[in-house]
Amino acid sequence: MTYIFRTLAALVNIYMLLCFIRILLTWIPGFAYSPFARFLSSLCDPFLRMFSGIRWLHIANIDFTPILALGVLTALASIFGNAASFGYFSFGGILAVIISVGWSLISSVFGFLLIFIVIRLLVLIFSRNNGNGSFIWNQIDYTLNPVVSRIAGFFSNGRPISYRNSLILAVIMLVLFQIAGKFLTSSLIYLCSRIPF
Repeated sequence: MTYIFRTLAALVNIYMLLCFIRILLTWIPGFAYSPFARFLSSLCDPFLRMFSGIRWLHIANIDFTPILALGVLTALASIFGNAASFGYFSFGGILAVIISVGWSLISSVFGFLLIFIVIRLLVLIFSRNNGNGSFIWNQIDYTLNPVVSRIAGFFSNGRPISYRNSLILAVIMLVLFQIAGKFLTSSLIYLCSRIPF
């Protein structure tokens, strides 16, 4: 049974690598129609499309659904790997893996946003023209504005807040969210590891 679980974990890891390569190739113009890309497309796209309808993972013009797809594969590989190590599936182990991978996905999305918010804030603080008028900064503002304005609106009680102050508030809240989420996830994983079945 251990051999079967190890084989399944290895197969899932190989498929996850192929999906990752497929996702990277979509970012490179000209590779989409190569024979290798078409092969990967036929192999990976049916799985990746299963997640494309999740709207809350589409923030402005950025699609985070591939992160969720890779996270599901990571969870499966971890579950099979744990089963290979212990010789059986445990409810607590499966729950701990799901919580761990779920937090990793959420943390990755918010960490990605945090990096862009910090970069945009630094440009606003240190640049002469604040990056205004630049196509790149306009696109970044278009992407960040829904998140930043939602966070700022939660604390402003309807009062207008400058974009710079909204970015500062978003940075503080996202850092606090990362710290609290890590603590809560660690506590939940510990509790799941104590489940005796």
